[in-house]
Amino acid sequence: MKYAHIPCIQTLSSRYNYRAGTLAEKHSHHMKRSHTDIVLGAIFCVAMLVFIGILTASFVPRQSQFSSPDPPIDFDEGWTTSDGETIAASRLYEKVQNAGEPIVISKQLPSTFYNDSYLNFNAKNVDFIVTVNGQVCYGYNGDDPSGQGGLESYFQHVRMDKSYEGATIVIRAIPAYTDGTSFFADMAICAVNEYGFWYIQRYGFQFLVSLLIIFIGLLQIVQYFSIPREFHTYNSLALGIGAIAFGIWACIETQVPMLLVGSVTPQLLMIEWVCLFLIPYPTTLFFSSIITRRSRLAENIVLVANVALALTAAICLLLHVVDMRGMDLFIFPLLGIFAVCGFAAGIRSAFSRKDVQESQRMSAWSLVAVLTCVVLATANLVSRLFFGALGVDSASIGRLGVLIMQVILLGEFMQKGSKNSRAAAESEAMRKLAYVDALTGIGNRTAFDLACDVLEERKDEEGFDFLMVCFDVDDLKAVNDNYGHEAGDKHLVAASRVLQAAFGDIGEVFRIGGDEFDALISGDDPLKKYGEALKRLRKLEDQYNNENPENKLRISCGTCLLSETENRTIREVSVMADAAMYRDKESHKAA
Repeated sequence: MKYAHIPCIQTLSSRYNYRAGTLAEKHSHHMKRSHTDIVLGAIFCVAMLVFIGILTASFVPRQSQFSSPDPPIDFDEGWTTSDGETIAASRLYEKVQNAGEPIVISKQLPSTFYNDSYLNFNAKNVDFIVTVNGQVCYGYNGDDPSGQGGLESYFQHVRMDKSYEGATIVIRAIPAYTDGTSFFADMAICAVNEYGFWYIQRYGFQFLVSLLIIFIGLLQIVQYFSIPREFHTYNSLALGIGAIAFGIWACIETQVPMLLVGSVTPQLLMIEWVCLFLIPYPTTLFFSSIITRRSRLAENIVLVANVALALTAAICLLLHVVDMRGMDLFIFPLLGIFAVCGFAAGIRSAFSRKDVQESQRMSAWSLVAVLTCVVLATANLVSRLFFGALGVDSASIGRLGVLIMQVILLGEFMQKGSKNSRAAAESEAMRKLAYVDALTGIGNRTAFDLACDVLEERKDEEGFDFLMVCFDVDDLKAVNDNYGHEAGDKHLVAASRVLQAAFGDIGEVFRIGGDEFDALISGDDPLKKYGEALKRLRKLEDQYNNENPENKLRISCGTCLLSETENRTIREVSVMADAAMYRDKESHKAA
């Protein structure tokens, strides 16, 4: 606002959210720009969702997965233990009784290898030695130089020499744990590059779903900051942060990042644990924002538990009390506290008798979204805890729940955002009707009275002074009588523009009614400012009259300083300025 430096006008703007001058034009431009931004943003989001959807669909396993002449040979099933039992390499954990106790498995290699073949697999929490024809051809010791342990999740590539065709391969494995997290996963014989494509086709869908979760989480954060705070309904910022943390964790769970950049596997696994600790509290804040009755107690309990357990886990890891695998001792209690607090808050809200507005009630779509996520996440956790490991990817079911919830809620957020934008436009239109003169687009009598109320509060401050200027458009009645009221309206609009151009930089001009205008000037030396503005006014009048000789414009002016009045009241200032204006008007008639 170009005259926002004026104390009374600045206070008026902040208190009543009023903009004078060309507010109608500014508002129209702002709304057009907002609508354009929304449309362009929606087009971008839809295009990106379609793009990711097409990529995701392209990774769905098909009957013919490879055009290569050397397709991978799945080598997971058919291994024999030392006691004669048959087992899959990925279910090695079923034979683990004591950590560190060797398990020996063997299998006959294919009678024919492709050129440049390797036995490729992911060894998780397992040290092992590979022997073919009684000779050791490969060994892996997962000891971590940092002493943290639990970081042994690496892709291994054992060269298969042509002389190994039809031979018996023996793997002597030493599992690190007994709880189902030590195994060989996704074992196949092929070239290393072909194995990479094969693995990505198996887990690429889950990986891209995880990326989609991160992308939608970013959209939710952008949505949070792109709308005014008063229009926030759900805490989409907390949801976005929690979703991004979950998405990163789910990405790493697919092991695709390890396949692409295996040299930073320990760092990726540490990021995975960090993301797990970042999920509970933001998710609690979001859940608390969508239920009818917010639970501060649940939020505080989860916050304290989240911070306390995360710091304790970090200290224990630093002091080598636990290794990275021992983070389960902290994350599972935290998830339990999170689940109990969320369930208790939901039950409390459901049976609350507190009357709330309809806009504060949890919508049916939000309920469906959250319940879908909870059911699938619970199924994922139950499968993990009670039915053995889910292979490399322990988030295969849960990520679908999170994605479904995000898509539903994002759609609801956008619908509410559109509704709130219309409400904001209607509210701005109502403010415009209340404070802006419909004909001239400058402040009306209501805005003038509000500005005077602000001045009334400041008038007793030591050294404070302001100047009121009263204007009257001469001979308006003659213009109406001779040329019609449409010409009279154009004459008034011209007068308002001339006054705005002359006084807009030092004060604010209002149309009081009919042919009467007022201006308020405050700050240092208002009389000097008025004198300079009056010169601009007369110059602008002359320019207008030269262009419109048939309807010449002449504006009478009268002023009064607050300090010139006896009782320092706004009423006195107005009466004295109006009287001065009529004296100026009479002088024009006499001339």
